[in-house]
Amino acid sequence: MKRSVFILSGTAILALVLSCASPEERMKKTVLKLANAIEKKSLLGIEKHISANYQDEYGFGKREVLSVFKYAFDTYKEITVSVKNVTSEFNEDITESTVSFETTTLLRLPGDRGWEKVEAHIELSVEKRETGWLIMSARGDEIDPVPAKTSDLP
Repeated sequence: MKRSVFILSGTAILALVLSCASPEERMKKTVLKLANAIEKKSLLGIEKHISANYQDEYGFGKREVLSVFKYAFDTYKEITVSVKNVTSEFNEDITESTVSFETTTLLRLPGDRGWEKVEAHIELSVEKRETGWLIMSARGDEIDPVPAKTSDLP
């Protein structure tokens, strides 16, 4: 009985803490979840963050974006993503946001050919839906990968 009360109390406290998180903190958490899904090579983890209405400046929809991720997952043995400087701007009723952040992505080449490093500035347009924040479009710097230095490696 005591154990059930303890677990229930802990759950209630956790729910209270999470509900008090600012929109900016929740947005940062969403970006970090997306980075984690990329590292795990989880198409499902990425898919649940992308709107069915996704459309970017290159004409890509959700299906094309997922195809790009699948290609990367099939091509690279390992992917690590570091995210920093996450900033969010929200509309008045906090249902839409523009999220900007910087990433450093390390891509392990097949056949023990080393690693590539890609640094980019990413900007996402997102909307709040029943299931959480969904990406409506994305844009970023187009930076070619460079060989990673030993000091960059995980």
